[in-house]
Order: sequence, then C-alpha cells, then structure tokens
Amino acid sequence: MKLSPLLIATAVLSYNASAADYSVPIENCVKAAEAVKNNDSALLKPLVRDLNPEEEKAMTPYLAKIHTYYTKGSYQGIRNFRTKDVQVIENAKTSIYQDTRENAEKYNYDKEIWVNYSFDTSRVDKKDAVKSGQCKFAQIGGRWVMMNVLN
Repeated sequence: MKLSPLLIATAVLSYNASAADYSVPIENCVKAAEAVKNNDSALLKPLVRDLNPEEEKAMTPYLAKIHTYYTKGSYQGIRNFRTKDVQVIENAKTSIYQDTRENAEKYNYDKEIWVNYSFDTSRVDKKDAVKSGQCKFAQIGGRWVMMNVLN
C-alpha cells in the first residue's frame, strides 16, 4: 500500500500540533517546588510575571507563608516531587475556571497550561500522604510565566 504525500503531510502536521513542547512549564513547575521547599524567592522570581515594586516586596513573605504551609503547617515537607501530565486550557478568557478567566483577561493571554504534579509528604497528624495539584502557566511577553505557586 502506497501512502499519498497529502496523507503523510496531514499525519505529520497532526502529530506536531498534538505534541506541543511544554518542557519549559514542566521544568519551571519543578523549580517552583524547589523554591517553596527551600523558601527561595530568588529561584521563584524568574518564574513569575514582571512584578511592580509592591508585588515584588510582597513576594518574599508570600513565599514564606507557602513554605510554612507545605513544610511546617498542614504538610510536613515536600519529598519525591514529580510532574504528571499537562492540561491545556485553550480559550482561557472564556474558561469555566474563574481564576483562569480573570487572569487571561487581566494579562491578555489565550492559553493556560496546567502541569499536574504530586509529591510525598506527611500530614500534620504524621500520616504519610500524597499531595497533588497544578502549576499553572501562561505565555506572556514571549515567555512562560507562573500564574500560581503550587495550587
């Protein structure tokens, strides 16, 4: 059986569209987990959108609060952090998710990428647990920026 050039081209284009490269958001999700684990705002800063001076000043105490929550609060540490799959919210401005919709409108982007993650931890009651969530990213100004910190 001989395949037509048109069929081959269609297959290649379909593969490329579905195999989008989301390696940067995935890598940045891992970096965000390290920033939270180590309470390192210098590591987190390049992952977020450009901040105004007030927002930048608020970042360090905000990260400290998240760090405490995941290491000394409800959860007792981040161990074996791993990413899973990626979800793509194509029309973020019309999303059913309010935060996604509001951020897309405010920062003018169309697509939001959710990197699903999980990690091993212990709960405050000392029982072993697995925590999961999403790192959410949007492409703003030609770069992937984090829209949340370990949601």
